[in-house]
Amino acid sequence: VWQRAILLRHLPTIEKVQESLWSYYYLQGRYAEGEVLFARAATALRLLDTGADARPAQHDLALGQVLSWQGWFQMQMGRADEALEVLHHSAIGIGA
Repeated sequence: VWQRAILLRHLPTIEKVQESLWSYYYLQGRYAEGEVLFARAATALRLLDTGADARPAQHDLALGQVLSWQGWFQMQMGRADEALEVLHHSAIGIGA
């Protein structure tokens, strides 16, 4: 479901599934895989053309959320500098 949502850049599915994915990778201790998963989602969302089907606010929120999960995984792996940069961008995406 996640891979298809990212491929199609389907914002409602991305928003709905991301916390469950974070929980899975967190509970399994699979931080590197989780970080890659959310980094790919962020890249796909950055390429999204926010036309009539997707409101810019929804896009920005989804991007901010996936960046925050990516940053969380980076922090857990001791990559604080990278994490802080990603988390800064997530705050901008969320509108903080």
